[in-house]
Amino acid sequence: FGKIGRTLTIGWQNNTSSSDGNGRNLSALNLFDSLANEIHNEYQNLRTTQKTRTNNNNISTSYTEPIGLNKLLEFNYAYTNRHTTSEKEAHNFNPVNGKYDQINASQTNQFENDFIAHRGGANFRVQKPKYNFQLGGAVEFSELTSHSKSLQPLRDTTISQQFVNFFPTANFQYQFSRTKNLRIFYRGR
Repeated sequence: FGKIGRTLTIGWQNNTSSSDGNGRNLSALNLFDSLANEIHNEYQNLRTTQKTRTNNNNISTSYTEPIGLNKLLEFNYAYTNRHTTSEKEAHNFNPVNGKYDQINASQTNQFENDFIAHRGGANFRVQKPKYNFQLGGAVEFSELTSHSKSLQPLRDTTISQQFVNFFPTANFQYQFSRTKNLRIFYRGR
């Protein structure tokens, strides 16, 4: 960019994951009334399958501008988008045919979570032969939306939350010799 210390950095990071699981639950269920009298008991015998998928994307950029001898201003921005789904299907044991072919509506569900964040910040850096330090901070605006689906009536829910966070940062490093130095880092959320 025609000036030593002036830089522009752009990055993209993607993480994907998936997991599949199977389970079995055999448990005794005892139901009681308000006077602690047992009113019903049964055995629960079910088999479950679960699929979880995650896709995370982070796009970031940073611009540095020299503002004097050994001094820099840095401006940065990051966009995060994280999407996660989880699907669980449960089947009760059918004693008539010996198979797990009866859907268990209370144990079958789907979850979907989305997290989106915009984070912008600035830092001031000083670089000297024996020491360097940085002071700065960032503000992040984020939104989390969770959606739960069930086979049971009136059990679907959607929750949406918004957050504003401040992230202060401070770093200091002093070089006593080639093999000895002191580093102090502070990062807050």
